[in-house]
Amino acid sequence: MLPSCNMLLFFLLWITAYGNTLTIRSTVNSTDLDSEIFTEKISNDTCTNSNECGGKLLCEDGVCQCPIDLFWNGSKCIFKHFDGHSCSSSIECAENLECRESRCQCLESQYWENSKCSPKKDEHALCNSSLECKATLQCKTNHCVCCEQDFWNGQFCEKSKNHSRYH
Repeated sequence: MLPSCNMLLFFLLWITAYGNTLTIRSTVNSTDLDSEIFTEKISNDTCTNSNECGGKLLCEDGVCQCPIDLFWNGSKCIFKHFDGHSCSSSIECAENLECRESRCQCLESQYWENSKCSPKKDEHALCNSSLECKATLQCKTNHCVCCEQDFWNGQFCEKSKNHSRYH
């Protein structure tokens, strides 16, 4: 007959209070248990729920995947990189950034502003830098403009027809 829980608790407290060591051992025959080894799944492994996936991975559409703001670096999910950080693939870069010249960057038609990519600006738009202006425009006196000898054709700056290189 087993001692009551209160009696067992009292005994354990008494042993602890007087500094003695109590070792309790239990042996179970391995044939008594259904032994199934559980290992966490990694990125791209099939799954039925997120509890099967390791670390920060989620089970999406039957596959372990990192959440949208993270990427799999080969061993775990880590945060995606922002503009200017080094990269080897666009999957490492935050939303709307691509890996170009080993750096996370906005698309060529965009520029980095206030932690996001924004469309480059047309002629006469306010600017602080030429990086904000569409290709061939430059930021002068805080406006996107063509060079003095060029004109805006609606898409880019063009050389004036009556302006020659050799005059």
